Amino acid sequence: MPQVGKPPRRLPSGHPAPFVLEAATSHSSRPSLPGRSTHRRDLLVTVALGGGNTARNIELLCESCNREKGARIR
Repeated sequence: MPQVGKPPRRLPSGHPAPFVLEAATSHSSRPSLPGRSTHRRDLLVTVALGGGNTARNIELLCESCNREKGARIR
């Protein structure tokens, strides 16, 4: 049984379009989706390091940018 008050460890698999669009258009200082159709949802700060599962903590990155970023905090 899940514990009450604890955030989920993973993001839900299907976000509504407005949630994804907000993540795609907000606060990204590095290029997101540079000419690629394949992208990954990524947490700016991982849950393990105190980040939340919110639109403000998600960015969409192409595969190469996601690999380059790794688990660094910006």
